[in-house]
Amino acid sequence: VLNMGVGEKSGELRFAYNLNSAVNHVDMYAESSQNNIVVKVDSLDHILQGEEPVMLKIDVEGFEAMVIKGASEVMKRESLKAIIIELNGLSNRFGFNDREIHDTIVSNGFEPYVYYPDSRTFEKLQTFADMNTIYLRDIEFIKKRVAESPKYKVLNHNI
Repeated sequence: VLNMGVGEKSGELRFAYNLNSAVNHVDMYAESSQNNIVVKVDSLDHILQGEEPVMLKIDVEGFEAMVIKGASEVMKRESLKAIIIELNGLSNRFGFNDREIHDTIVSNGFEPYVYYPDSRTFEKLQTFADMNTIYLRDIEFIKKRVAESPKYKVLNHNI
């Protein structure tokens, strides 16, 4: 675990904090205040240099486009099979839209899916979902991994 943020490039960003998980976010235009902290930021391309990630989970309250821009090399790696990302319209606050983010991910060979944990099945989507979307590359690899994984019971659901 690294105590830092991710974005398009190395540097620092202000983050709102002391609010709640639905309100805290990158605050690019804020001046110093008691509700902001300065956080070191780097790109995934730099952080994951020499690594072979299989999956990325991106949930950054609207800052997704900047994370994706800083992961252009990572997204090309054959090892990367899945990206789980929350696209819920918050990217508008940074001048982006969810369609651009979706198109960038798809242009790297990923396709949007929804996953049903009870049946351990996937359904291909035409576009991104309103909240978390799972983008997969090499669906047969993913299905095999899911089938071979041990089952767990979570809140009376076998997953």
